[in-house]
Amino acid sequence: MMAVKRYSQYSVLITGEDETTRDELRSHLEPEGYDTVPAQSGLEAIRIVKRGRIHVGIFEMQMPDMTGVEAIEIIRETVEAPPPCILVSRKVTKELMLRALCARAHTLLAKPLNHGLMQAVLEELIRRTYLDIR
Repeated sequence: MMAVKRYSQYSVLITGEDETTRDELRSHLEPEGYDTVPAQSGLEAIRIVKRGRIHVGIFEMQMPDMTGVEAIEIIRETVEAPPPCILVSRKVTKELMLRALCARAHTLLAKPLNHGLMQAVLEELIRRTYLDIR
C-alpha cells in the first residue's frame, strides 16, 4: 500500500499501437499507484503531453505514424518542460541506442519488458526529476 501513496500523484503516458502491451504495462503500473494514460500513436501522445501533466512518457519504437524516437524529439522541441521519456523496442541495436541518446530519451529498454526493471527506472526518474533525490 505504501507505493500507492508514494506514486499516486504521478502520471505515466504509455504509447504504442499494440493494445496488449499497453494493457500489460497498465496492469503492472496502476497497482503501484501510477495514473496511466494510453496513446495509440505518436501524434496522440504528443497531443496528450501538450494538453496536460504527464510525468513520464513510455514510447514504443514502432508506431503507425512515426517512431518513438521521432515522437520524443517532437516533444522535446515543442513542449516547454518535457517529461523524461523511456523508449521500448524489440530490436535494440547500437544505432538505436545512439538515436535514443540523441533524442534525449532517458532509457532504452528491450522487449519483452522486465517489469521489475521498468518499475526501477520509473522510480529513479521520479526521484531525480520531481523529488530531487539522487
